[in-house]
Amino acid sequence: SWLFVMLGFPIAWHFTKRNIEGMEMTKIQFDQIVNVTIKINGDSYTFKGLVDSGNQLYDPITKLPVMFVCIKNILEGMAEPIKKMAANPESLVLGNEEIPVEWQNRLRIVPCRVVGQEHQLIVAVKPDSILIDLKDESYLCEKGLVSFTMQQLSADDAFQCIVHPKMLTEPKQHDDSVKV
Repeated sequence: SWLFVMLGFPIAWHFTKRNIEGMEMTKIQFDQIVNVTIKINGDSYTFKGLVDSGNQLYDPITKLPVMFVCIKNILEGMAEPIKKMAANPESLVLGNEEIPVEWQNRLRIVPCRVVGQEHQLIVAVKPDSILIDLKDESYLCEKGLVSFTMQQLSADDAFQCIVHPKMLTEPKQHDDSVKV
């Protein structure tokens, strides 16, 4: 029986520790999930987002933070220019594909560095507004860019966008309704 205790206790401790660490990581990730509403040209899109402190991408000219949004599973509800930007951003960067005039002044080309590639250009859009709901607070981000992509950002589809942490430093929206 002592052999069972000598072997069983360390094995049980190892698996318990690993499960607790997994639950802590899930809790940390779940605490950073926010609701994001993006308004562009009168259209409104809502996504679940992950606030990622590792996302430090800024437009080098305007110093605006960049958010990434995956539209792979919701193509039917998106505007045609957004679909073009997400499906084939290189053709827009190279000028091989046209985009409607009302979208041209919103378009930005942002250089970024990705693991495995030294230099890459992404297409980003300046939306009318970005509203981020975190717990009981809402943040209105009027100074930010959104890059639409077809690349899945979450393996389990827990979120569709990666939110730049700088976007949560914008002024908070106040709820004007009175709670009784």
